[in-house]
Amino acid sequence: MSRATSALPAPRAARPRSAAPAAERAARVLLEVHAATGDEGGPRAPDDLCRVALSALLDDVGGDGTVWLTDPVDGATLQAAAVRIADAGALDELMHLTALHPPRLDDGARGCADAAPDGVLVLTDPWAGEGQVLPARLRRWLDAHPTAHALLLPLRYGDRVLGLLEVVRRRPGRRFTAADTAVARQVARHLATSLADAALHELERSTARRERVLAAVSRTVDEALRHPEELVRDVVRAVSEQLGAVVGIRLVGPWVDQLGPGAVHHPDPGTASALERFLLGERPGGFVDRCLGEGRRHVSAPAIGSLVAGSVGLDPDGLPLTAAYGVRLQARGEPLGVLVAGRPAGVFALEERRLVDVVVDRLSLALDNAALLAATRASARRHEAVVQHSTDMLMLVDAHGRTTWASASTLRRAALEIGRSVLGIVVPEDRPLVVEAFARVTASQGETTTTDVRVRMRDGRVRTVEVVANDLLADAAVRSIVLTVRDVTDEREAARALQLQARQQAVLAGIGSRALTATRLDDLFDHACHAVNDVLGTDSTGLLELMPEGDLLVRAGTLKSSGIGTTRIVPDAALAQVLSLSRTVVVEDYLDHPESWRRLAEPFGVRSGVVLPVVLEGRVWGLMSCHDTVPRRFSQVELDFLQTACTVLAGAVHRARQDRARRLEEVELH
Repeated sequence: MSRATSALPAPRAARPRSAAPAAERAARVLLEVHAATGDEGGPRAPDDLCRVALSALLDDVGGDGTVWLTDPVDGATLQAAAVRIADAGALDELMHLTALHPPRLDDGARGCADAAPDGVLVLTDPWAGEGQVLPARLRRWLDAHPTAHALLLPLRYGDRVLGLLEVVRRRPGRRFTAADTAVARQVARHLATSLADAALHELERSTARRERVLAAVSRTVDEALRHPEELVRDVVRAVSEQLGAVVGIRLVGPWVDQLGPGAVHHPDPGTASALERFLLGERPGGFVDRCLGEGRRHVSAPAIGSLVAGSVGLDPDGLPLTAAYGVRLQARGEPLGVLVAGRPAGVFALEERRLVDVVVDRLSLALDNAALLAATRASARRHEAVVQHSTDMLMLVDAHGRTTWASASTLRRAALEIGRSVLGIVVPEDRPLVVEAFARVTASQGETTTTDVRVRMRDGRVRTVEVVANDLLADAAVRSIVLTVRDVTDEREAARALQLQARQQAVLAGIGSRALTATRLDDLFDHACHAVNDVLGTDSTGLLELMPEGDLLVRAGTLKSSGIGTTRIVPDAALAQVLSLSRTVVVEDYLDHPESWRRLAEPFGVRSGVVLPVVLEGRVWGLMSCHDTVPRRFSQVELDFLQTACTVLAGAVHRARQDRARRLEEVELH
């Protein structure tokens, strides 16, 4: 049994029970309970409440007793929360039988509640005729010991049965009186109310704890875009402090190279070190590998010992845990690692495991966003390296703009002839800019001017160059205007690309932030469509959900006439191809494509577009489409941006389904 069942204090001297009315006796017992469980510091723990109530009751009515409560893990079995049995042999037998065959809630407490509508079931040996309301395990125990009389009281609170109060007398002839029954009934009612209050208090505490942990995770999500390793460390610390458990994360795959193997936190350095060795030194096929394969795993003593025995360099006593809960971190179907929480005493309640699940979901999303941003930054750094290592061109011109000298690389690259005017390689539209720059530089007498113009290269290409002109006509050694020409075509395009990527990152961050906090998916979908449409500069963007009937429902769009939430589209051959193959389709001009694509585009007056599948758990959830009224080529950067937006939206839909499922479970539990 996982509940503590320490022996209660020895019974006090018997009171003259018959000398006082039942109401007075009940009041005296409840007064003792109140005195022992004062509300200083909030409601007491359930086991404390049960021990105090049972001790006070038995001091009044005499006999032995046990309080059974529902198991905090599975909620289906009964466990002894408090026991007072004078006969040591009987106590050992009870512990042995209930360890082998834990009583079930439906067999014991609820069965007794059905058989005792007034709240008390009075039994007298022999038990024949009453056995159907008792679990067979308890009936065997009663038959094996000289028990003559028993009181069974279901602990009810409203429509809920929280457990069972059992009082027995072993000597025949000492039946329970009506006063004894009345006192026991009052104690059972008081205990049930106290247990319900304690459960409510614990629910409020767990809810507050959940909010604190999620707030800590939310505060560090933005930091993950800059320092993912700090996010892992902060989340481990937050979960450890709020659960009062040792918590560690072991990363796998490419994340090990980026962030190291993981992080562990616990106030006791020895325990933290033991869990770290357990996570990193476990042999293949152990607890961590099972979590990676199964998604989540919860074990308790004595199974912990076998897990520790499977770790390298850690003896079975080196990790003093009674329970461990592991959950896989994953993004887009790929495992990122495992979060493991261990508890040195007790088990992880269902609400605590749900909290860990939510934290893992958010941490996985944050790490995935960090990976996407790191890839974008790496791409930006590559562009910057290309710009920084570009080759400059150098030439000298006279006061009339004729070329007098040029470097070999300049002559090899630019369509330039010595003795000819430099205006010859400048595109006609930019020649006035060059004339104006010459006038400025000659009037400045030695100062430098910079101008961007487009020039024609020897291979026929037109390139944008930055021309830095320095007037050295007065310098006898030079007597020329020095032109340093740098090809800035890639730099200008990279700058525009960086600006576009910055806007894309801001939009993705906004969509990701809303995905974590949005309460209505339709609002998120509408925001995403308008944001994507604004960044790409397309004429329309829409999001369609694939319905069970096979048609597509318009969930969001930038066109007011798109019939959001009402219009359904029956996929033709073109859209059916996207749905069946689950791949992106890009159309630069619908007029150049088969008739099915032209029929799709003509009603909306569009000429180009891209259609991407939104994939959720390996299946197509819907489509995102962007269209333009003119022919257009979508770059790979734009396609990657759209794919990332679809991934974020799919994650939001997945989390919304999980939240709805958890709420339904909570409603069923409460």
